Amino acid sequence: MNIEQIKQIPIGQENRFGGGITLAIKTKKECKEFKKNLWIHKVLLSDGADDILADVNVGPRYNPLTSPDITIIVAWLKDSDHLNKPIKMLYIDQFRINSQTEPDFDADWKAPDWDAINRGKVRHGLVCAYIRAGKTIDKTEIGKLVEYIMNGQLSAEEKKRREQIVRETGENDPRK
Repeated sequence: MNIEQIKQIPIGQENRFGGGITLAIKTKKECKEFKKNLWIHKVLLSDGADDILADVNVGPRYNPLTSPDITIIVAWLKDSDHLNKPIKMLYIDQFRINSQTEPDFDADWKAPDWDAINRGKVRHGLVCAYIRAGKTIDKTEIGKLVEYIMNGQLSAEEKKRREQIVRETGENDPRK
């Protein structure tokens, strides 16, 4: 159904549009409190070929312009006047707004640092394992183990430190 067909509906007849009719919101004209906690937003709707003014029955904190379009579920036509001219105006009682809009990317947006997130997950797992085993570990040792798990190898500094411990103590496990 398009706007031309909507304008042919008898005045005052409530219409339930099954799955709905989606129309573009061209402009928000005004917003007035009709009753306590009931706001009416006057908008200009378009189907590309024709336009129609509409009153949208919304709650106190709801803005129908969060999406470029509106899907009308229940509405009816009413007589009104706009700029001192009689017109048919649509009154929208039930509707749906598409909430899946394109993200508004700006220059400040940065992708998540997945490497840091994954390192945090590994660190968490190691700390939990040490706690379950009844052992304690300091931050530097955890950091070195995280690096080893993430990179698959020890840093050159850590290799030298461990080799030094093995030479000095003769023990094969430098973590002791």
